[in-house]
Amino acid sequence: MDLFSMQCFLSAAESLNLSKAALQMHITQPAMSIQMKKLEKEIGAALFERDARQMRLTPAGQIVQKSFTSILGTYNAMLWQARSLSQEKKCLRIGYHGPSDWAGILELFRRFLRENPDLCIRIQSAEFGELAKKTEEGQLDLAFLETDDIEGRDTLRWTPLFDDYGSFAVSREHPLASRKQVSPEELQDQTIYFNLRPSTSMQNIFRKMLQSGIVAEKLVCVEGTETAIALALAYGGLAAVPRTFKTGENPRIVYIDNTSPLVHMDFCLAWRAENETEPLQRFVRCCQAHSWPREKAGTP
Repeated sequence: MDLFSMQCFLSAAESLNLSKAALQMHITQPAMSIQMKKLEKEIGAALFERDARQMRLTPAGQIVQKSFTSILGTYNAMLWQARSLSQEKKCLRIGYHGPSDWAGILELFRRFLRENPDLCIRIQSAEFGELAKKTEEGQLDLAFLETDDIEGRDTLRWTPLFDDYGSFAVSREHPLASRKQVSPEELQDQTIYFNLRPSTSMQNIFRKMLQSGIVAEKLVCVEGTETAIALALAYGGLAAVPRTFKTGENPRIVYIDNTSPLVHMDFCLAWRAENETEPLQRFVRCCQAHSWPREKAGTP
């Protein structure tokens, strides 16, 4: 069994026509038939069912199709990564948490690439705690983190970026949807969904929300910001999110700012001290020159 045999099978499994599959793979129809018979013999199971009118995958064929798709996907990803490493361009591995254009980060990336055509970037998205761990272990060159998650990590250096404050995502039909701001005291009878993940920053934000006056019994912890928003829309509650997580992608959602100064996050850019390369320093300088949000608590 080789990659070409797998590709032939996937072409046949998609088209369910050996003549079309042969054309796609640039071989003859008899050669495609031989490939399929050899594969069935090697696997030890029939992969196709045939009658006078059509060809169908057998249950074994469906399993093989799924497995071959995964194998070839992994292989192609490996090729891309290996080739990118062999290119002249130096790639920076950068991690961040948040929606696609968190705090104007897409413009930051575009500007950096325009100003540094000899460099490229590879992006990873994950939770703050995971990003901090990957940066500390050298799996990432830099990461956008909340400062609570770099405490005690002596191998990391960092530069401050901006302070972020809390907001709530609600349905447009929610009674509070017309408000620009709301205080924790006004939410005594409201269910609030909160993304609580195993990271220092999320644990501290949870504590700050309780200190701000939000009722503990009304604060429901879930896994993931998207899950919190989905539950708020479904059940008529509120989803607690940082202000920089606001997005206009969903027309059903509006955002209300939390006026409490307690509920805030301090964002920074962190990297491993021993990994302070010249390309990394260029990215740090670009971040320091970027126009980050400058909101204050209680500012609509």
